[in-house]
Amino acid sequence: MKQLTVDAAAVLLHQPQLHTLEYAAWRGFNTRLLESIHLRLGESFAGRAALEHCAIQVTKPAHAQENIHVAALWEGEGFAAYFAAPLIVQGEIKGVLDVAQRAPLDANSGWLDFLNTLAAQAAIAIAHVQLFDG
Repeated sequence: MKQLTVDAAAVLLHQPQLHTLEYAAWRGFNTRLLESIHLRLGESFAGRAALEHCAIQVTKPAHAQENIHVAALWEGEGFAAYFAAPLIVQGEIKGVLDVAQRAPLDANSGWLDFLNTLAAQAAIAIAHVQLFDG
């Protein structure tokens, strides 16, 4: 969060048997809305990022209204910018890294590259933990 200068971040893990994403860890959120959210692949911005294997950027509140989960978070948290970066290792989706900012965020290409680099590193760490646990 500090390196990206964002107010909130969360990791959603892919549950391959259920084809869902579940919030596994989060920081910087003022509400507990994340605890009850379970997304199907393709659902919401995080689900789309996972399914399409590409980052999703939402910087206009009107776009947040497209999904009930994101709309509730934006309203409850006061977000002005949101990004979902897929966590992918060797073509396999491990989850999604969500980051959000309560003030407008200038997400230039360098910032977006850094977000994607952090997502790639997180995906490798998750894959190693899953391999060790398995």
